[in-house]
Amino acid sequence: MRRPVFSFFIELSSFIVVFCVTFSSSLIAQAEIVSPEEALSFLKEMARKSTDRDYWGIWSNQDYFSGRKDFYEVVHLRYIGLAWRNLNEENLVAVKKGHYRYVVDMASGEVRGIYPLYNLPFLPPPPDDLELLLENYLLDLQDRKGRVISRYTGKIVRSFSVDEKGLLASQAFYTLEGELKEQGEFVYRDYSPDYTQLVKYAEAMKKPSDVNVPTISVDGKKLFQPSLLPPGFNLKQVYLVKNQGRDWYQMVYSDGLEHFSLWQSVYPWTPSGEKKTRKISCRKEDDIVTLMGEKGGFYLALMGNFDLEMITQIFNSITWKGGN
Repeated sequence: MRRPVFSFFIELSSFIVVFCVTFSSSLIAQAEIVSPEEALSFLKEMARKSTDRDYWGIWSNQDYFSGRKDFYEVVHLRYIGLAWRNLNEENLVAVKKGHYRYVVDMASGEVRGIYPLYNLPFLPPPPDDLELLLENYLLDLQDRKGRVISRYTGKIVRSFSVDEKGLLASQAFYTLEGELKEQGEFVYRDYSPDYTQLVKYAEAMKKPSDVNVPTISVDGKKLFQPSLLPPGFNLKQVYLVKNQGRDWYQMVYSDGLEHFSLWQSVYPWTPSGEKKTRKISCRKEDDIVTLMGEKGGFYLALMGNFDLEMITQIFNSITWKGGN
């Protein structure tokens, strides 16, 4: 699955106000913005309905960055979970559990990997993110279609539609400049699926119960944190995860809609007393940029959809105690 879009970072609050007023006025004036109470009620109901029925469906997804078009088989079983499979990947299925996606090999039954979940194109924002989302975004509703607009930039960051039952039917994502970057829709959805054909997915959905990803408290932990955060973003959760035989803290930041992650090794990678900071390396995959390096002997990795200049500023703002 593609990883989701992350919000734009603006350092000076005074600039944010001017930018917001200048660019948002014309768009918001033309939109039918609903009240925060009505928006919260609508989004809660959409989220509830999207998880209140069993279904099997096919989601078509167009990625305008790569030009690639994929089809996903999506299975939701109310009392078991959610699973999806790219039809180009025969034996691999992804399973949702909490804030993670588990990649399961259906042939062997093994969990091949555990990754941050972030957003799924065929699901609405989760209910526990909605209040924070509405602090940072406006909702424009017309008939069965909606647009999510940033309070800071006035740009549309996401649009969606629901079907006659109130379930998410289509969703689109936009760049920071408001250009369409990804969109998808259910081309078919069966609300009375043949359960005998879904046994392999039900079995895959049970696999994450064998793997524990503990959530931890930040109290008393020695964590690096950035002093420069995007408007509206807060540290949402910290996880203790294991990768390639090492223990890591994964800090997930969110504004209620978008997310980014900062990974930190639990233990130093350099000998005790050696406080050397090594050269930062960069990797880019689609619109996701990852900066990796060491500070104070600890290995760090920052993941988000920033341009190189901005993500470097964010990475350089990381301090032992953090700023926010």
